[in-house]
Amino acid sequence: MKAKTNGNKVGLVNTVNITFFMGLLFVTTQVISAENFTRKNVEKSQELIQKTIDAYGGAEAIENLNQIIIDYQVTTINVGQSVKTEEPWDVTKNQRKVAFDFVNQTSFTQSSGEGGGGRFSFTNIVNGEDSVNVDHLRRTKTKVAAPVFDTLVGPSMRSNSTLLTKRLQQFAGSARYLGTLKYNLRDHELLAFTMPGGPAITLYIDPETHLISKSERIVGNFLVEYFFEDYKKIDGINFPTTNYYTVDGSRSQTFKATSVKINTLFTDSLEPPKDYVSLEPNPPQTIATQNLAEGVYLVTNSGQNSLFVEFDDHLMMIGGLAGVEQRIAEVAKHAAKKPVKNVVMTHHHADHIGGSQGLFDANITFIAASAHEKVIRESLAEEDQKSAQFDLVSASKKEFKDETGHVIVYDIGPTPHAEHFLLAYIPEHGIIFEADHFFIPQTGPYGPRTPSLAAVVEAINKNGLDVKQIASAHSSRVATFEDMMASYNLIR
Repeated sequence: MKAKTNGNKVGLVNTVNITFFMGLLFVTTQVISAENFTRKNVEKSQELIQKTIDAYGGAEAIENLNQIIIDYQVTTINVGQSVKTEEPWDVTKNQRKVAFDFVNQTSFTQSSGEGGGGRFSFTNIVNGEDSVNVDHLRRTKTKVAAPVFDTLVGPSMRSNSTLLTKRLQQFAGSARYLGTLKYNLRDHELLAFTMPGGPAITLYIDPETHLISKSERIVGNFLVEYFFEDYKKIDGINFPTTNYYTVDGSRSQTFKATSVKINTLFTDSLEPPKDYVSLEPNPPQTIATQNLAEGVYLVTNSGQNSLFVEFDDHLMMIGGLAGVEQRIAEVAKHAAKKPVKNVVMTHHHADHIGGSQGLFDANITFIAASAHEKVIRESLAEEDQKSAQFDLVSASKKEFKDETGHVIVYDIGPTPHAEHFLLAYIPEHGIIFEADHFFIPQTGPYGPRTPSLAAVVEAINKNGLDVKQIASAHSSRVATFEDMMASYNLIR
């Protein structure tokens, strides 16, 4: 019996040892296989990078691409931002000039145009500690906080495959081969790489030309795809003269290159106008509450704002931007302990109905223009669309009043920004809440009149509103009526 027991112990030890060494051999084999796979992947990706660089003009030409200036005509299809809720979507055109100096790590982007009832004219200068954002309509120059070249130029780099190739050459070590996938009826080779200050980008490389046909990346919950077409050789380097991108399959912007200059210095363009007002960077915005009047609270959070008005047994919320859960929790710290019963949805644009699901989940009724019911329902989860509760504004105004609270909602549409637009007015305090019609900067001077601002002023006068304060969906700064009229009377 004793010998048997000892024999069993020996057998158990031997079994454990064999199992251990077999496991060790398996793990070692796996490590060696992983090393082989990684090495082969790196070799394949580097080989593909070299072919791509050669297709664009060769390693020396791409490496010596030190400066570039591109003029674009930009066409924007305003999906989710059109005046109407259905196609055809508004199309706007503007001009853009981009310039990069890879040696001195400098850049500028000039953009000007109009759309949605507003106008813009900006120059964004990347120049180390002298980096500024210039607003030519307000005539201001705002310092850029933490100006990092790689981070600031990323968006412009992604919209041009030649610039992506330049970055691919610089950051080849981050590249990995992903295999093949069919695009445009033939297999393309997929290569992923990472630029500083941005997410991984997947390149679709044509197996015949080795030019980049498209790229893609994930931004939040959205798939963004960039397409590169109409290649032309400029000073021996291949450039796509037509670039466009889509968001979840819907075309958003097209960039048509009208001029490309290589290795041309642009030092003079890095000097902002001397007579513009200098501003410090806007401080980071954290969630906060401003008590505008008795029972009236503006809750701001990084340009996603809502106004709350106290009624007898509930609060009314005005403004349905994303992050409503946080704003509801914040106002509960300051207002009377009452539930939020209803919310005024100012208009149908994607950002302004971005909080719809959170509002539905909190059992809040939507106050909306009749024309916007469908698009708000469709922004909800499919199983929630039929059960959402609405209080529709079908006439030019709708009044909400009890012994504590009083809000009049006016549909002032059509405006240049939206076919229907709900302006909320609190008559006892002379407060209005507006979205996207009167630009209220965080600091500094107000801009000149826009068509959208003119529409709001006209509505105020038409309805005889006694306005004293203007709260905005996108700024924590509360304006006075005098501020609004100063902007309205400024023509540039």
